[in-house]
Amino acid sequence: MPSVATTHFAIDLPTVFVMTVFLSAIGGLLLLFSWTQNRSTPALALWGVGYLFGSAGSALLGLHGPAPASWQVCTANALICAAYGTMWGGARSFEGR
Repeated sequence: MPSVATTHFAIDLPTVFVMTVFLSAIGGLLLLFSWTQNRSTPALALWGVGYLFGSAGSALLGLHGPAPASWQVCTANALICAAYGTMWGGARSFEGR
């Protein structure tokens, strides 16, 4: 039976992290652009801002060196918490609450 050649590749985690940050930032910008086209739906703006907050917080978490500064970690965590809260507010706004 012939052996099947398997290729192994290493996933570069910093690259995956950078792509995640950029994709969430682009998603947030697209949601804000959609909101500018239809201002009667404030949920789009809240979701867009939430995505941008999350992207900024994730980028701050990823930029730390060997010994991260405490202000950087606290600011990043605050931005991520604000992102979750803003997206939750967007979901409530979308449902009319």
